[in-house]
Amino acid sequence: TSTIETDLNDITKLHTEYLKRFPSELHSQLYDDKCVMIYECCSTDRETLYVTFIDEIINMRCLMKGTSKSSCRRIINKMNLLGQVVDPKYFDLLIDIQSHMDRTKKWKKQMEMVCSDNEFYGYFCDRDNTEKFQSCQRKVLEMIARKNNDDGTFYNQYVEQMKQDYINDNNKLSKYSFSDS
Repeated sequence: TSTIETDLNDITKLHTEYLKRFPSELHSQLYDDKCVMIYECCSTDRETLYVTFIDEIINMRCLMKGTSKSSCRRIINKMNLLGQVVDPKYFDLLIDIQSHMDRTKKWKKQMEMVCSDNEFYGYFCDRDNTEKFQSCQRKVLEMIARKNNDDGTFYNQYVEQMKQDYINDNNKLSKYSFSDS
């Protein structure tokens, strides 16, 4: 457990550095409107929808139920107008940090097995809340350690790969200078 806590602290520091370097405007373009849409339009299914971010699937039944609310209609119209278009100034950055996107897809599958909906919400919609990130990441690390009853080799490789990916992505992000970061 002390190994998990040490690894968790290291990963959290790297994750926090990543968030500080990642342009807030781009984060907003990728996530914030979806968070608001789920909150405004999908009150009954809200908790289960946060797992859809990486898969790019939003529950259409929820949207149809929620469209009678004016706040819901406004956010849907905004999303339709924007078409989830990312500012071209971020294209090179997104290509450069593809490993983060790949890691997030892999991690999301692990998160689905052990993390709460509230922790999913924290990861995608409350990006500065490291408590929710840590809570979920701890569960993932514990699951990895339990599932692989070897001498710890798989767990150690998993953690080292995650740390190295963060280090690489943080180095890549440091090459970019955006006014909103």
